[in-house]
Amino acid sequence: MNRFSLISLIPGAVLLLFVLCGAPLHAAPKVESTTLMYALPRTRVMVDVTVSRTVIRKGPYADFAEKMLGLRNVPNRDSEIWNIEDIRMKELREADVQKLCALSFTTYPENLNTLIKVLSSGVIVDPSAANVLENNLRSQNEISLSDVAFLAAWGHTTEKVDTLFRTVMTDTSFVRVPVLQPKVVEKTLQEKAQDAANQIYNLRDQRFHLLIGDVDSYPEGVALQTALVALKEQEEQLLSLFSGVRVSKSAVYSFSFVPKTPGMGGPVFYFSESRGISYKPGDGLREYYYETIGTDTNGTQTTDITRQDLLYYRFPVLTEITLGSTQGVLIKSLIPVYQFGPLGTLPMSGAPGKR
Repeated sequence: MNRFSLISLIPGAVLLLFVLCGAPLHAAPKVESTTLMYALPRTRVMVDVTVSRTVIRKGPYADFAEKMLGLRNVPNRDSEIWNIEDIRMKELREADVQKLCALSFTTYPENLNTLIKVLSSGVIVDPSAANVLENNLRSQNEISLSDVAFLAAWGHTTEKVDTLFRTVMTDTSFVRVPVLQPKVVEKTLQEKAQDAANQIYNLRDQRFHLLIGDVDSYPEGVALQTALVALKEQEEQLLSLFSGVRVSKSAVYSFSFVPKTPGMGGPVFYFSESRGISYKPGDGLREYYYETIGTDTNGTQTTDITRQDLLYYRFPVLTEITLGSTQGVLIKSLIPVYQFGPLGTLPMSGAPGKR
């Protein structure tokens, strides 16, 4: 009867006797006697993209900025700008579920220490190290900016007096008598802007008199600094009604891909300065893709790995991988790629021979 076992070789390195991550059953070698399952390693490349999003909102009084405050080139419309701030690549070693191997024993091998050293070196890996990530967005810290709010302007209404005439009959004639009727009306946009501009000049005047000491009760030390900061903050809030508001925030988006064919590549993510970043193509999105350059293809040749009396292992090949778009290469790096490397074998004592 076949006996399945779980053998812990070194802390944190456990060889499992079943296939994880949905590997097809036909991919697993036939298991006989006491069998250790292991997988050949492959390289996954992680790409971390730091992206900033800047939201610009037009001020409600932008049309009066130059006339009332002398401000030029203020935003005249709402807009949104995305920028790629940084891109970094790093490798991740994982189990290649398409390269599962078995090692069968009738007795435990005398050179088990060799197996332990090989496992710890990374040229074979635990099958449970398979990563279920695909070539798409792995994790995303969405850039969500709260609604950009402007300082609520005060004095939206004003009181106006309408003059009405009432006809009054006297002994000899009819006389029109004026009647004053006050009413509350909303100020025009220009009137609101003028009020805000007047308040800005008033705050500047207060700050100037504080700095020269021309006040009845002069604050000193921390009190003076606190008063100046408070006046400056109020002025900036009022100025935003004319100059608009600009808010920026950054986040890191992570993508991954597995190099499959030497000398080839594929898309990683898509980006637009106006729409942001995505792992799916779309209108107005520019493709960013990877390429592998100058890779030796000897390691990709098909090799029989079905013998259970041999320990198969795989060495990585240093591969130049670039990431860029039609506008040019953004980053390049030398990364050890296991799936491009050659396969080796190591005879194990205690094995029953070729199956």
